[in-house]
Amino acid sequence: MKLPKETTLWKWSIIGLGLIVGVAVIAIMNVLNDLLNLKYGDPFLTYESGLINGSNVIVYLMGKIISIFSGCFTAGAIIKFLRPTIHIKSLFVTGSIFALLSLMDIIISTFPGWYQIISLITPIPSVLIGSYLIKNQ
Repeated sequence: MKLPKETTLWKWSIIGLGLIVGVAVIAIMNVLNDLLNLKYGDPFLTYESGLINGSNVIVYLMGKIISIFSGCFTAGAIIKFLRPTIHIKSLFVTGSIFALLSLMDIIISTFPGWYQIISLITPIPSVLIGSYLIKNQ
């Protein structure tokens, strides 16, 4: 069996690092969103249980969308910063992985249709924007 080239292995590892950091950013921001919006600051209470402060579901879901955007943006920026010669195909793959994670979140919980669409569309452009801004610095 032939091993991949060293540059390919480095590219995969940098993409993996970007994914790990991006997922960590999303997780931290989701916990903060839960603490700010759910009653009593209990992160185990969910959107479905109807225990959102002031019943302002839109603010809660927009916080989740902002966390998705921020995590994907961070992943794209880290990947482009560490590997300036990365191809756009690799960034699309990274965004697609984040979109799959959003799909799993949608399958696990019940959300309104507008949130489902936005959370599936957001990751790929966010990764591309993050890498584009690093490229132009």
